[in-house]
Amino acid sequence: MAKVYINSTDRKLFTYGDTTGATVDPGRVILADGSDHDRVLFTVNKTLPGPELVVFQGQEVKVRVKNSLVGTETSIHWHGLEMRGTPWMDGAAFVTQCPILPGQTFTYKFKVPRAGTFFYHAHSGMQISMGVYGALIVKKKDEVEAAEHVVMIQDYNNRFTFLDLHTQGLYGIFYPGGANFFPVRQIDGTISSVMEMTSSLINGRGRIMNGANDVTLTPLTVFTVVTGTVYRLRIINTATILQYVFSIDGHKLTVLSVDGNDVKPFETDRVVLHTGERCDVTIQANQPVKNYWVRAETLRIERQNHVYAILRYSGANIEDPTTVPTTCTIENPCTVFNCPFLTFPGWSCKSMDSVETPSADPVPTADDGPFKEFFVNTGFMFYGGKMVGQMNGVNNIMPKVSALTQPNDVTGTCDQFSDCGAEKMCTCTHVISVNMGDVVQLNFLNNGLFAIAHHSVHTHGYIFRLLKIGNRLSNASWTSPNDVNLGDNEDVDCRSAQRATAVCNNATWANPSWRNGNIPGIKMDHAVWKDTVTVPAGGYAVIRFKADNHGLWMVHCHMELHSTAMGLVALFK
Repeated sequence: MAKVYINSTDRKLFTYGDTTGATVDPGRVILADGSDHDRVLFTVNKTLPGPELVVFQGQEVKVRVKNSLVGTETSIHWHGLEMRGTPWMDGAAFVTQCPILPGQTFTYKFKVPRAGTFFYHAHSGMQISMGVYGALIVKKKDEVEAAEHVVMIQDYNNRFTFLDLHTQGLYGIFYPGGANFFPVRQIDGTISSVMEMTSSLINGRGRIMNGANDVTLTPLTVFTVVTGTVYRLRIINTATILQYVFSIDGHKLTVLSVDGNDVKPFETDRVVLHTGERCDVTIQANQPVKNYWVRAETLRIERQNHVYAILRYSGANIEDPTTVPTTCTIENPCTVFNCPFLTFPGWSCKSMDSVETPSADPVPTADDGPFKEFFVNTGFMFYGGKMVGQMNGVNNIMPKVSALTQPNDVTGTCDQFSDCGAEKMCTCTHVISVNMGDVVQLNFLNNGLFAIAHHSVHTHGYIFRLLKIGNRLSNASWTSPNDVNLGDNEDVDCRSAQRATAVCNNATWANPSWRNGNIPGIKMDHAVWKDTVTVPAGGYAVIRFKADNHGLWMVHCHMELHSTAMGLVALFK
């Protein structure tokens, strides 16, 4: 293993200390953002991202995972696959399996019942941010081979090392020179994160940016296209924290599917993806032969970690593009899909709950089984002298054993404590229980105390119907982007006199007629299928599914810092 550097004149790669002048093939190097800092990476088969796995619908898949890490366990989750009949293959450490210890090997074996864009990633510690992830593409058996590219977007820190002290119940992120945490405000005024990411990558490559200027000269990922061809792009946000706005200069995007589920196609200029979300789009290679910027731009204001790749038409010069993005104005707004807010100047927002399935597909109702409705507030709270993540006022503690296979050994569940309840805070193992056959509606809220970050909530074991998203009323309703609480959607009643500081774990609908699944205006035949949903700050997201998959499943924020390190997690059974 050798360290390479990028020549500032011709951007070729050379090995440090090599006097022969031999260049290094960029394809044989983990380039990341081109930083010369030494840092630890966890990789799959020595690549970043890990190898792309392509299988066919209906196949049984076997993946043999050997943990060659030193001093830390791991496990692999197959994001978006329901694991029906094989819940012990879900890969959630301390929920569905004991993690794989150093030197040990575990073989995952499961079926893939539906086609779509998925990905695999570590589900132990914070190893996604270290590089343990890759694409999992499931194709239809009769699918005609088409031109396509996989686009994996990752936020990245080129300095930190991660210390996993799970056995002591502690997690930490340490930066050379001391703590370096700060809040990051989004373009809509909400707080994105309290964790610094120095850069972002597309398919493992990016550059450190200083405003619009490159600090490093990393060879970027190139997507080659041929004039006259239609290409499918499978876009996956594997980030630790950040949302990205994806676009390609000079090209419209036609959305085909979200989270591996087909939708009625529609055209847009840009797509917003939160961590864990996927979106398949097509583009037509119908522009002049040259190079075009592929953009994944964050919603951050103070520290913009934009990342770029290159769409290169066959026959174009090998050089960086000079193209510019479409100018979005109030008079001529850009269409932006999956905004986590109602409005933004120059954008015409299309929300995720406006998307429809291609054909009628009825949403389950109370006629299909006993109806269970839960209000689950997601966010932060101060508990035990520090800020932690919470679902309904509960800071989750993961079990010490594989809870699925050793249920009698699980201790510390919330029903064993008396300090949990309305407008109370507690720390314990948080379990939401239902019966097989129940029709479950989860109303994910992001209200009250510290409703400052859009949370990306992912459900294991189920794909769900997204019925409704509620946002803050408008930008005009915010008093200041620096306020701790910027106002909540008025559809939700936190049932607290101090709403701005409420834990909001005893919530209900402000309009009593909405209760028990009677929200007006929702699509009961064409509601989109998803497995990950953005719950906007100050708003809510309503999902519904039938409890028909035996197992114990995680429901958690997919922002890795919020779940793994801060406990924004619940278990569903």
